[in-house]
Amino acid sequence: MTPPLGIALVVIALIDITLTLFAPSLRGRLSSTVGHGVWRTMQPLARRVAVVRELVGALTFLAVLLTWGALVIIGFALIYWPFIPEGFLVDFGADLNRSGTAEFITALYLSMVSMSTLGFGDIVPDDDWLRIIVPLEAMVGFALLTGVISWILSIGPALARRRVLAQRITLMRNAERDVGGGIGHAWDAESLEDALREFARELVAIHSDLLQLPITYYFRDARSETDLAAALPYLLYLARREQARTLERPTALQTQAVMLEEAINAYLRLVAARFLRLDPDLEREAIIQAYVRDFG
Repeated sequence: MTPPLGIALVVIALIDITLTLFAPSLRGRLSSTVGHGVWRTMQPLARRVAVVRELVGALTFLAVLLTWGALVIIGFALIYWPFIPEGFLVDFGADLNRSGTAEFITALYLSMVSMSTLGFGDIVPDDDWLRIIVPLEAMVGFALLTGVISWILSIGPALARRRVLAQRITLMRNAERDVGGGIGHAWDAESLEDALREFARELVAIHSDLLQLPITYYFRDARSETDLAAALPYLLYLARREQARTLERPTALQTQAVMLEEAINAYLRLVAARFLRLDPDLEREAIIQAYVRDFG
């Protein structure tokens, strides 16, 4: 009865891969669970060791890939297992006349070779339906490899956008600290309006990145100036401060401050619901504090 179990494992993997890579708003439960588990496991060490902090995102990414690969390989191996040796032909001196665990090792080897599209040719299917299943696994392996490469290429730019925004917020916060009277008085209204508009636009882009690439949440920055979690409290303060200056600032600036706060709220709701496992309708300050602690 191993083929039904094998089919179930393959289907679970394919559904999770599809949801994670191509429909992230529907959320791949398996990849989400694995990512969250690795994050929580590595978090205490990451808080103490800067190198681990930088690597935790990559380790989470690898854990998800290994989980997908293991499910597909083991699933197809379970499908092949009952038909070894009768359903296959051998070449190059391969010996299929073994039993028990050795048969499963052979099935596992065949599955790994097929998925990786190596095609050694030492074991080939003989039954007609197996001659369809083995190339099908190779197609699954090739599709997974292609999807993962695209995933990797998308992660870098998304992380770069997040770091740039965090650093820009940090620079503005430090400038306000160093300029007497506050940067709100040092800048003209038009320049401050442009700054708030850019912050809102960049945060909307980062919100989209996080929705499309949830794995990016687990990539942490050892430097505080590029840590968005640490920069968001000031950004929320800035948006609310400029909204409150009803008698001092023109309406356009107030509107940009409102838009910025809305962008912050949307981003925090996503973080709360998907990664912090909190009620997204909590007070913004409570979500920010939990976000900072999670990245602390």
